Amino acid sequence: MKPNERIVAACQVFLVVPALLFLVALLARGRQPIQTIVALDAQAIVTWYAARQWTLWLLLIALPAAALIIGFFDLAARSQSSEQRSANLRDLPRAPHPSLRRLSSWRPERLLQSLTWQSSRCT
Repeated sequence: MKPNERIVAACQVFLVVPALLFLVALLARGRQPIQTIVALDAQAIVTWYAARQWTLWLLLIALPAAALIIGFFDLAARSQSSEQRSANLRDLPRAPHPSLRRLSSWRPERLLQSLTWQSSRCT
């Protein structure tokens, strides 16, 4: 994983953690009897989120939506860079031998065609 990808992944985790904390607290509060320490802690977290109106909009909606948007942009940038890499591979000088030239195009269907052609010539 490249350093830039690690930074993006860390930012996305940071943006999603508050919503994840709230959802886990809701589940723990509903599953445990109210007398247990886990249920009391979960109740305190849910009450804190419910007492502040901005937490609903910022921590539960805006931050996870920002993580989703960052993920879309990162995915688009990766796909564009992979298209540029494949275009650069197509611009490489052609191999001198015709069978190697077919293999250098890096397309799966061409690779399959050339392997099929090679195997039919061998038999």
